[in-house]
Formats: sequence, structure tokens, C-alpha cells
Amino acid sequence: MANGVCYRLLGCNSGFFGYDVVVHFVSGIMDATLIVWLMRKYPSANMLHGRFWKDFMVIVSIVALIAVSWEFCELCHDQFRMKVLHENLTVPNRLDQPTNDDTMGDMTFSVFGAAVTACAIL
Repeated sequence: MANGVCYRLLGCNSGFFGYDVVVHFVSGIMDATLIVWLMRKYPSANMLHGRFWKDFMVIVSIVALIAVSWEFCELCHDQFRMKVLHENLTVPNRLDQPTNDDTMGDMTFSVFGAAVTACAIL
């Protein structure tokens, strides 16, 4: 769904609020849950130490890395479409990252979801 349609219907990409917040908050929850599950399933790859704050920081740091990587991929996708495919993405708002507020909000709520999950699981 293009961001222009999403914005009209659900309020996506309105900075720190809108449907986009729910998506990234839930993605932080799912990322943190997957990380804990993988570390428990494969003990040889386990980076958890059994201490709450160390485990909390490991989980939140890995989710933050995932969030930054995701936003970097969105930036690359926008640049590819504008510079290589020569699409005009600014007239109808079809950018993956329309503003810095959207990008920072996405990362903030992913990390917040991971922090909530880490507190619940650990």
C-alpha cells in the first residue's frame, strides 16, 4: 500500500503517531521474542547471561540494530527508485521514509517494543 493511501486511511507517517507506530511497536515485540527464542533453542549461540540488565541490553541492542538496518534499507530503496528508476515519489507521498520524524519514530517504537518484551520475558 502506498504511503499516500495509508496516510489518508490510517494516519501513517504522521511523525511519531499513527498506524505506523503500531506496526513498529509490534515488530519490536516480535524481534525480541524471536531473539530470546533463538538463544534458548540454540545454546551455543546464546548471548544471554542470566542477569536481567545484561540480557535486557543485549536484546534491546540487537533489536535497535535490526531497526537501524531496516530504516537504512528503506533509504536505499527510496534512493534507488528516485535516482535509478527516476520515479517522482514526492508529489504523491510514496516515499518509504517521508520525514526524519517518521524514521526516528519507527526506530523509537521498535526499541520500545523490545524493551517491553524484554521486561516481560526475562
